[in-house]
This record gives sequence, C-alpha cells and structure tokens, in this order.
Amino acid sequence: MSSVVTVLPAHACDCHVHVFCPERYPYDAGRAYTPAAAPVQALRQWQSSLGIERAVLVQPSCYGLDNRAMCQALRTLGVERARGVAVVDPATVPESELDALQDQGVRGVRLNFHVHAAMDPSVLIQSFQSAADRISGRGWHVQLHVDSDTLAVLAPVLRNAKVPVVLDHFGGGAASMKTLALLLPCRHVWMKLSAPYRVSQVAEYADLASMVRECLEIAPDRLVWASDWPHTGGNGQRKGAVPEIEPFREVDVAAMLMLLRKWVSDPQQFNALMVDNPARLYGFDL
Repeated sequence: MSSVVTVLPAHACDCHVHVFCPERYPYDAGRAYTPAAAPVQALRQWQSSLGIERAVLVQPSCYGLDNRAMCQALRTLGVERARGVAVVDPATVPESELDALQDQGVRGVRLNFHVHAAMDPSVLIQSFQSAADRISGRGWHVQLHVDSDTLAVLAPVLRNAKVPVVLDHFGGGAASMKTLALLLPCRHVWMKLSAPYRVSQVAEYADLASMVRECLEIAPDRLVWASDWPHTGGNGQRKGAVPEIEPFREVDVAAMLMLLRKWVSDPQQFNALMVDNPARLYGFDL
C-alpha cells in the first residue's frame, strides 16, 4: 500500500464513491439490488490508507431519489474534501431542494441508463434534456452511466449540450472509442477512468490501456480518476432475490492505481488526472 501513497499527489481526488447506511436511511423499495452497509467512516479509513484526500460521492441507484445518506456523508466530510452527484426527478424536484443540495456540495445530477435501461432514443434524449434544462445556470453537470450503444444514440445531443457532461466508467469501455473520439474534443465533455472491471474482461485491461492513451491525446484536461468504492458486485449479473444482501467485489485499488500510473506515464498528466482536473470540474481549491 505504501508504494501507492508515494505516487499520489497532494489533494488527490477519487471522483466516484458511494456510501450505504441502510439502518438509518432505508433503501428504495423499487431497487434492483441490496448492498451491505458502507458508512462514511469506512470511506474515510479506506481513503486514508491510500493517501486520497478528496472524494465525490455519487448517489447509488438503490437509494432512488432519496439523497439523504449521501448528503449526511457530505456534511461529515466537509466541503473542503467532498462533493456530491445527486439523483432527482427534473419534473418534480423543487428549486429549494436543488438549492439545499448545492449548499451541501452537490455539483451534478446522475442519469443511470445502465440500471434503468431505456433504449428508445426519444426517451433517452428527453431524459437527458430534462435534466440538463433543470440544472442550467447552476454550474452543475449531468453524469451519465451508459453502455457503448446508448452513448452512440445520445452522442449528437451530447455534442451540443449546454451543460457539462461527465461519462461514467470509461464511457462504456473500449467499444465506445469511436463515439468518444467525436465527443471528447467538445470542451464540455468529461470522462471518468473508473471501475475497469465493469467494462473490460481483458487481462490487465489491455484494451483500456490503449483507449486511455488515445483519450489523453484528445482531452488530457477532462479525464478524472475514480475507484467506484465500495465496489457493488452485480453489474447486471446478480444472483438471488433483490432483498438478499449482495457482497461487494474484492477489488485491489492499489494495484489499479499502479496500473493507471503505467498508462499515464507523464507526471504532469497524472497530476492533472488526480488533482487539477477534478478540482476544476467539482470546484475544489487548487
């Protein structure tokens, strides 16, 4: 673990983590999975073991529109160290709730088209546009969890979006590279290098290595890193009934960081990936 600490710059940011506190904040009745508890105290301890100072908490799908667990974690961590990405219904959420979320550190809204599949192009486009219109003027972004096919459907709309767009988990993986080559030149489009196990089955994620290098050529100032802690395990392959607690994946994040360091060999680019880029995207002090 100490070898990782030496390669992480000061103010390194993990741009995609979750907290789960089912005893205090029950999961949504319509959820697709039931994770174990992963409270903010566990997150802080884990971050400290790796030398990670900042985090972006992302609302998980199992909480639906109830952002209370995430917001409680944001208050515990403080605005110097944490930001949030919420899930809201653009049609019904009051401005007062958006104001309160912003005050607590929320800087974006998430659309999860991976869990809530909606392949009708008109539905996809309308969902994105509704979210983008609702946050317009706040300095927030729309975060998208999509596969390569869905990204291709949305690409023409995303290229002309009036708000920043952040793509989860390598934008769907190597299969998305053709679409990403069209999107990443747009100055409002960002991508998370996160959860490679969700988008690649290749040994040592070799397909992502070449993809990352290509993306660095296009948009070195709009890539950020994330762990996806605590690594929910199903990825569309869940077993058992929904109420059964699903164990987290066993993921060696230290090894993943070392692999990333090989892919991003330039020290300035690595520092931008870990510190400068997330600071600009989420509004942290440099």
